Amino acid sequence: LHRLAARRLFSSPLSFFASQPHGRILNRFSSDLSQLDEPLALALFAVAGAGGFYFACYGGHFTAVLQCAVPAMAMAFFYTADPFSLKARGLGDLTIFLCFGPLIAAGVSLVVVGRVLPDALLFAVPVGVLTVAILHVNNLRDIEADGKAGLLTLAIVLGPRGSTALYKMQIASAY
Repeated sequence: LHRLAARRLFSSPLSFFASQPHGRILNRFSSDLSQLDEPLALALFAVAGAGGFYFACYGGHFTAVLQCAVPAMAMAFFYTADPFSLKARGLGDLTIFLCFGPLIAAGVSLVVVGRVLPDALLFAVPVGVLTVAILHVNNLRDIEADGKAGLLTLAIVLGPRGSTALYKMQIASAY
């Protein structure tokens, strides 16, 4: 097994991942993604949760930080995980905006100064919008594949023309 993994690693380009024609990125070491990716994702999620728990304790604002961290971790986990799969229900853009914008800014503000600063939330909005724009343009590219997979993304709802217009508005509004 180790020889096979080493052979695949060194015979491949400098990447552990391969892009498939339909746009999905697959792990080069496993044809069944659940063999490696799910345990690795759960382990990394646990490490991130432990780090967040440490900062919540260290900052002295345990309850307040958990009020930001618990919803953010739940949204991050259920972004693709069953039974909610927020991305498949058309809530992916909102989830990403909240997690990479206001929630992360509120959590950092709580740890650093002990309270949520309105300016932190205000300055987090463009960051969240730009992050959603990256997600949205990727979903725009994947409209056909996501539709066949039964996913409902904002790009599918708006169609190519509406999605392109939304993407332009997202980029312009962030500045």
